[in-house]
Amino acid sequence: MKIIVMSIRDLDKLFEKLREHGYVVEESTNTVMTDNSELGEWDIKKNNTPVGKIIAHYIRHYYAALQELPSNASDKQVLETLLQAKYSRNKWASPVEPVLLIVEDEISEILRNYRDEYPSKEAEALVTEYMSRGVEVMTKVARRIIARLEEEGRDDEGSISGGVKKDQPSDT
Repeated sequence: MKIIVMSIRDLDKLFEKLREHGYVVEESTNTVMTDNSELGEWDIKKNNTPVGKIIAHYIRHYYAALQELPSNASDKQVLETLLQAKYSRNKWASPVEPVLLIVEDEISEILRNYRDEYPSKEAEALVTEYMSRGVEVMTKVARRIIARLEEEGRDDEGSISGGVKKDQPSDT
């Protein structure tokens, strides 16, 4: 397994790329943060066998819709806004921090040349605005995951085994 940290602008395009190569990407967990950003985890499988995970802190079209509401919006207004966003044609999901991928070597090769763009100008503008706040959720998440993986890979003498590698592509 390799641990890769990548700058991704369009989660849906990333998932599509993996599906083109025969992988299944399934949402595992999703948490909506108090600022309406989201933290999500997806399992990557091939032939029903787990071969990786994707962990991302991101915003999507729901975030954009909620930004337009006044701070004193009623529950009814929030619900109506979320339902309108749900059935909108303008759906997107863009990370606000580098994405963490824990993957088999074969997937890391697929990702080596992967590049994408923001799915819309709205997404780009909102990600830029969000990132200007300096919020860093993934840094803490990544440290915990890497520590856990390293601990699981230690042999009886305390040295790392099992081939966990930390890669960071140079042009992300």
